[in-house]
Amino acid sequence: MLKTLLKVQFAALKASMLRSRRKQTKGSTGRGIGLALLFIYVIVCFFIMFGSMFSSICMPLHELGLGWLYYAIAGLMAFMLTFIGNVFATQTQLFDAKDNELLLSMPIAPKFILGSRMLLLLALDLGYVLLVMAPAGVVYCMNYSVTALGVVYFIISTLLLPLMVQAFSCLIAWIVSLISSKMRNKNIITMVASLVFLAAYFYLYSKMGDIISGLIANGTAVAVAFKKYAFPAYYFGVGIAEHNLTYLLLFTVCTLVVFELVYAVLSRSFRQITTVKKGVARIEYKEKSMRASSPSAALLRKDFRHFIGNPMYVLNAWMGEILLIVACVAMLIKKDFLTEFLPMLNGAGETLGLLLCVILCGLSCTNLITAPSISLEGKNLWIAQSIPVPAAVVLRAKVKLQMLLCIPITAFTALLMGLILKIELPMVVLVVLVSAAFNVFTALLGVVVNLRFPKFDYINETVVIKQSMSTMICMFGSMAVVLVLSLLYVLLLASTVAPILFLAICLALLATACTLMWRYLAHGGSLRFAALQTD
Repeated sequence: MLKTLLKVQFAALKASMLRSRRKQTKGSTGRGIGLALLFIYVIVCFFIMFGSMFSSICMPLHELGLGWLYYAIAGLMAFMLTFIGNVFATQTQLFDAKDNELLLSMPIAPKFILGSRMLLLLALDLGYVLLVMAPAGVVYCMNYSVTALGVVYFIISTLLLPLMVQAFSCLIAWIVSLISSKMRNKNIITMVASLVFLAAYFYLYSKMGDIISGLIANGTAVAVAFKKYAFPAYYFGVGIAEHNLTYLLLFTVCTLVVFELVYAVLSRSFRQITTVKKGVARIEYKEKSMRASSPSAALLRKDFRHFIGNPMYVLNAWMGEILLIVACVAMLIKKDFLTEFLPMLNGAGETLGLLLCVILCGLSCTNLITAPSISLEGKNLWIAQSIPVPAAVVLRAKVKLQMLLCIPITAFTALLMGLILKIELPMVVLVVLVSAAFNVFTALLGVVVNLRFPKFDYINETVVIKQSMSTMICMFGSMAVVLVLSLLYVLLLASTVAPILFLAICLALLATACTLMWRYLAHGGSLRFAALQTD
C-alpha cells in the first residue's frame, strides 16, 4: 500500500513541474533544455554562495584542530536552510492536501498516507541539504586530502540529515495545524508564524559575517558549546572528520529515534487534524441592500480574497514588497546613520538613482502574484470561462491585482529613498515611473506565461505557487531583463549615456512591452484562455 501511495505522490510531483506527455508539443524538448539550464544556474549560484562562506572557515578551523566543527557547522546550516525553507510547505503537504479526506475514506491506514507524504518531502529535503553539504564537501576536498572511507562517512551522514530536518519540520507543522484547527481563522496563525520564521531567517543572514568571524575567533568555545548543547551536530561532525564509526552510529540513533517519535505522534492525530472543519463559523443571514459592481471590480475582489486567504501565496508571491516594507521601516529607524554618508556621495545623485532603480526592479522580480493565478483557478476554471464577461477582463483583473498590491509600496520606497539620499527630483520621478512600469511588466508577463504553461493537476496550491514552470520562468526571466539592461549600461553605455537618459530609454522599452502584452490579452490571450482545459 505504501509503495502505491508513493507512486501517486511522485507522479503528482512530476506533473507539477512538467506537462504530461499527451499534452506535449513540438517545443517540449526546448522547454526541457530551458528547465535543465535553469536548474544548473540555481545550483551554480548556491555553490558560489556557500562555497565562499565555507572557504572562509575551513582552513582556520582545521588549523585549530577542529575539523569536526567545520562539518558540524555545515550540517547545522543545512538543517536551518532546509527547515526554514520547507516547514510551512510541510504543513500544507501533510495536513492541507486536497485528497486527504478522499484517501482517509478508503481502507488505508493513516500511517501509510502520512508515511508516503513524509517520504516525498524527504526527497525534497535531501535536495535542500545537498545545496549546502555538497559545497562544504568540495571546499574541504580542495584544501585537504580525503580518503575513500571519509567520502563514505560523508555520504551516509548527509543522507541521514534530512530525517532530522523532516522530524522537526513535521513537528512544527503538526503544532501549527493543531492550533489552527481550533481557531476560526487558521490563516492568522500560519501568517504570523511564517513572518516570524522569515524575520529570523533574514536576521541570521544579515549577521552571517559576524557569526563567521565569531566562529573563527572563538573556535574552542564554540566547540565546547556544540559538545554540550548541540550534541547531534557534534556526532555528525566527528563521524565525518575523524571517520569515527561510534559517533556515526550515535548520530544515526539520534536521528532515527527523533524521526520515529515524531512519526508515531503524527500518526495518532493525523485523521483528527485533517478531517476537522477548520474555521467554521456560525452564519447569520441578515437582510441587506444589494450593491452592483463592475465585472472588473468583482473579479478583482475575488482574486484578492483568494490571495489573502492563502498565507503561502502571500509569502511566496509578494516577497519583494514584504522586503520593501521591512526596508522602509529600517530606513526610517537608521535615517541618521544613512545621512552620515551623504557627504561622500556628493555629486552621485544620478548614479544612486540608477542603482536604486535596479534594486527596486530586482525585488519586483519576486512579485509573482499573476504567474500562478490562472493555474490556481483549478477545477473552477470553467466558471471563469463561462461567465458573461470577456476573457480579457478576467485576465486583466489578475494584472490589476498585482499592480495595486505592488506599485504603491514600490513608489513610496523610491520617494523615501530619494528624500533620504537627496536625489534630484527629476531622477526620483523617473525611478518611480520605471519601477512602476517594471511592476506592470512582471504582472503582464505572469499572465502571459501562465496561459502558456498552466498547471491544474496539483494536490495543493503550494506546489503551483512555488514549483510550477510559469513561476520559475517569470522570476528568472524578469531577473534576466534587469541583469541584461544593467550590464548593457555598465559595459557599453556608461561613458556616453547619462543615467537619467538611460532610465528614460528603459521606460520607453517597458511601456512598449507592456502595451504589446496588454493587447495580446485582448486577442490571442483570450482565445488561449477560452481553450484551456483542466483535464
